[in-house]
Amino acid sequence: TLENVTFEGSRLMAADSSHTGTDGYSVIYIKSGVYKCPLSTSTGCTISITGGTFSSNPTKYLAEGYTATKGDDNMWVVTAE
Repeated sequence: TLENVTFEGSRLMAADSSHTGTDGYSVIYIKSGVYKCPLSTSTGCTISITGGTFSSNPTKYLAEGYTATKGDDNMWVVTAE
């Protein structure tokens, strides 16, 4: 679970090596923060976003009931619908 962090790197990825999710695969929960990197997952893993600001479009990782809007600064902000 990530909250109130700033992440700048090559990639933030949920991979299957930790097997911590209920389905046996890893899950990254992002609740807030700034992420200046692409997001990705390996097969079976997930990223669940309920808040934060992103340099790449986070739409495919949004939790149900959340939306991403691109601002004038080209950053995507996630908010509840």
